[in-house]
Amino acid sequence: MKEVAITFDVDYTDYLSNSVLSDEMEECWGYFQEFVKAVPQLKTTWFIRIDNQIKELHGAEDFIFQKHCDKISWLRNNGHEVGWHFHSYIKDGEKWVQNSDESKVVEEMKKQIPFITKHDLKIMRMGWAYHGNLSMNLVDKMGFLLDCTALPRPNYPWENGCRDWSTSSKEIYYPSSSDYRIGGTDSLDILEVPITVLPIEGPFDTIEGVERYINPAYKTEIFEKVLKHTLLPQTFNTVTHPYEFINAKVDHAMLSFSSSSFLRNLELLKQQEYTFVTMSDYVKNKKRRSK
Repeated sequence: MKEVAITFDVDYTDYLSNSVLSDEMEECWGYFQEFVKAVPQLKTTWFIRIDNQIKELHGAEDFIFQKHCDKISWLRNNGHEVGWHFHSYIKDGEKWVQNSDESKVVEEMKKQIPFITKHDLKIMRMGWAYHGNLSMNLVDKMGFLLDCTALPRPNYPWENGCRDWSTSSKEIYYPSSSDYRIGGTDSLDILEVPITVLPIEGPFDTIEGVERYINPAYKTEIFEKVLKHTLLPQTFNTVTHPYEFINAKVDHAMLSFSSSSFLRNLELLKQQEYTFVTMSDYVKNKKRRSK
């Protein structure tokens, strides 16, 4: 069976310009409802932020869950899935940057446990694909079933220096407690679900074969090439930031910033007989042991 997991990272931040968005969840919702109406089979997974930066900017760590409880309830009641998206940011002058002190990252994560319990979250994705042995061991101890962070591709010179998944498999695995990037005999109980990456050419590339995650917010001519790629597996998962399908006059080489392009790409998947699944359903028949 051909399956695709459409996932959204709700950041409340425009990562291209590092600017804070007004209300990403509110602005994307009408477009998303149009997608669901046009493609009734659509099932999606939403990774929504809970962390200290959200508290500083908006007043509560789980601000998005509080403000948009009706939308999150709608998602859950209509067969979609909701997970935790965590960013550990610290201030460098006036700029927010990734906290690279893993012990402090883990301490911040521990402070979110009451909110994770309150909102019954069982799957998660770390922001900027940041992980380490301490953080992976913690999410395992927190009882998460899935982590969907691994970005198994070369560590390019321009990459965030706080991450390196270059040794990771593209296949689902149980991470080693001593090296989160690979499996091992000392494996944890949490399942690691790597983000699907392919060599996807960008017009600004300076080297050949750059691997990128698959994004239905790509311009349709790019997405069509992705679906014809010889390395595209029968089942794969995608990543989108919702503001990328909000209609906007943004000139980007690959992203469309167009709801009609996003919908067209969903329809292409439907035409090619892909079944839309949540992340938990995506791994149902791929686990090598039961929890």
